[in-house]
Amino acid sequence: MVVDLHHCFLHKATVLEKCPKNREGFCLGCKKLMAIHAKIDALNRAVEDLLEEERQLSPTLNDYHDPFTTRLPVEIASSIMYLSLPASPSLQIFHRGFEEKRHIRALVNLGLVSGNWRRISRGEPKLWTILPITIGGGIDPGTSWIREWIERAGGLDLF
Repeated sequence: MVVDLHHCFLHKATVLEKCPKNREGFCLGCKKLMAIHAKIDALNRAVEDLLEEERQLSPTLNDYHDPFTTRLPVEIASSIMYLSLPASPSLQIFHRGFEEKRHIRALVNLGLVSGNWRRISRGEPKLWTILPITIGGGIDPGTSWIREWIERAGGLDLF
């Protein structure tokens, strides 16, 4: 959390402009005020640096503290992921694009949980056997995501 001192800086500028010793230097009070604001600036930069370190550490913590991927075998974890998808091979009919977007979003979201979830979801071909595209939907079959989807499905049949 960075301290917003915008109004304080405006106040500081006003105070410093009104300092009776402005032309000869600043009075002791104004010098102390400037030193305090310099310390606050340094602390704000330090807080921003720490917040960035925390942001970068978050994925690592997710990987280490995730009982789903650290305690379950990959085969079971990927089966649970498969069962969590909104459409399965037995439900191949998508209604007007809504279900296909939901299916794609679900697969993407699995990979956003953590690095382990991403590794498992991208490495399990059965998760990628449903290729939700609409015929005549204006999708170029050469689109890279379609090729990537087919590669992830491995040699398994697509639905």
